[in-house]
Amino acid sequence: MVRKYIAEFTNLIHETYQTEEKGKALDKETATICFLSALTLLFIQFIAKTGNFIYFLRELGLYSAADFFKNFFAPNHNGNLTQLLWFTSFCLFFYMIFPMLFMYTFFGKTLKDYGVKVKGAFLYGKFYIIFMAIMFPLIMTAATFPSFQHTYPFFRVPEGISIWPNIIIWEIFYLLQFLGTEFFFRGFLIHGLKARFGFYSIFVSMIPYCMIHFQKPFLEAFGSIFAGLILGTMSLRTNSIIMGVILHFGVALTMDICSLLIR
Repeated sequence: MVRKYIAEFTNLIHETYQTEEKGKALDKETATICFLSALTLLFIQFIAKTGNFIYFLRELGLYSAADFFKNFFAPNHNGNLTQLLWFTSFCLFFYMIFPMLFMYTFFGKTLKDYGVKVKGAFLYGKFYIIFMAIMFPLIMTAATFPSFQHTYPFFRVPEGISIWPNIIIWEIFYLLQFLGTEFFFRGFLIHGLKARFGFYSIFVSMIPYCMIHFQKPFLEAFGSIFAGLILGTMSLRTNSIIMGVILHFGVALTMDICSLLIR
């Protein structure tokens, strides 16, 4: 009975595809990118985020493993650095390495195909400078808001303990996280889908990019919509994500510095 329904639904999918695409061959690359993107966002949510990861282990009945990681991630004299390094490392892996390995293996794609290249990156450098100049006073203002003070910087240490040199370690990994983030949203999605959707690939990538900001302050989540459009357009125009990484990290670093100085 189950096999019968599976077969019927499989036929329904095939008929729907034939109806909508009017006999065109399946775009395997587009379908694969969409599927990998869903997996990536799933893994980021349930593996990279330490609290969700521990909860997930308990859901699986792996209580010993959950207790181990709970103690492993517990804040210590280094604050929450262990949690942050775990998160950023897995973000880099799932946002960049995981989809890249798959696309290279099955489609022969390289990092350059998704905008990881210096050539052309500085073609419209003046616009990035203008964007940063506009963002700087907005960041300084936002850093005074309680919601931003509560959120930034992510790296926290107990009172009375120096943040040096661990803050440097954190910022290095923070930069790597933005490399992964920009690769996924402005490289993998936009350059991977542009053959199918063209300019509209920017809007496709904008949606999940906004959604990953839902746990951030409202103003930042709202701004992510415009950031997605601006950085997406620049990536599509220059065929490079390099300046997007620099700008994104510059904004985040400025927010951290402002928040620390205000405190």
